[in-house]
Amino acid sequence: MTVPAMGLPDTEWARVVDGLGLGDHAMVLYSDFEGLAPVAVRFMVAGLRDNEYVVALLPLEEMAQWRPLFDRALQATEGLEKSGTLQIIPLLPSRLTGDTGPLDLVPLMRRVIKEARIDGRTAVRALGRLSPALLERGHERNAVAIEKFASEQRFPLRILCMYEATSFAAAPPTTVNALVRAHTHSIAHITGDEYLVEAL
Repeated sequence: MTVPAMGLPDTEWARVVDGLGLGDHAMVLYSDFEGLAPVAVRFMVAGLRDNEYVVALLPLEEMAQWRPLFDRALQATEGLEKSGTLQIIPLLPSRLTGDTGPLDLVPLMRRVIKEARIDGRTAVRALGRLSPALLERGHERNAVAIEKFASEQRFPLRILCMYEATSFAAAPPTTVNALVRAHTHSIAHITGDEYLVEAL
């Protein structure tokens, strides 16, 4: 069971993040980074407090923007006798092309699950922007294929995918529908502290 992320907001979306189980594949849709930040930090903190192996898969060019969020997540676990591991994996531009597909995900997932076991972690959770970054670069088919594959494989980990709203608005309805249906939960940032939460 996930330990509540003390000191962080107790809202419907926060309870969804804290309650994600192994095999759950959630998505967050955000219009600005400030709307994404609380959800991403909560997801990381929940994993670190539960002694999990937390993996962040993010485009290399976004790393500077994410650094304060990593710091906030780590600070929230200071003083704990035992906490998880945070591993940051930059996605190089060469990994975000029309050649990237589901088979690129398999060795990565196997590696992080193996490392978590060796490290004595209770579970693995991954937050990422692999498929979202592919969608933003016009590789819609690749983004959908990866999300469907992750959904069908039911990897023994918790996953949070983070999509920028304008990329959804620009995509065909069939693509949007396929991406949404590949997830178990949806958290959409509306404005300010307002979020819409759905079980899919």
